[in-house]
Amino acid sequence: MKKLLTATSISLLSTASAYKLTADFTHKMLYRNVVVRDDLSDVGAKTIRLKNHKGLELCGHFFEKENTKATLVMLHGLEEDASDLIEAMHYFESVWL
Repeated sequence: MKKLLTATSISLLSTASAYKLTADFTHKMLYRNVVVRDDLSDVGAKTIRLKNHKGLELCGHFFEKENTKATLVMLHGLEEDASDLIEAMHYFESVWL
């Protein structure tokens, strides 16, 4: 009886944990477009918007630099936004471009 109770408790806890993680992830994905994004125009970015084949709007920021022979493309992580990449952009700008 004790083993059955322990197994049931572990099963319930793991199910509740999995449900919580799934619910949190689903909430973030459903409401990610509601997140207020930083405006990057103050650092010289031009906003570019495109629609993909499914009708979703993709947003990018273009920083035009003179006298360069290279193009740097940077992508942010799922729960980040473009403002998180500004410091890295300045690093690559000073070292590589």
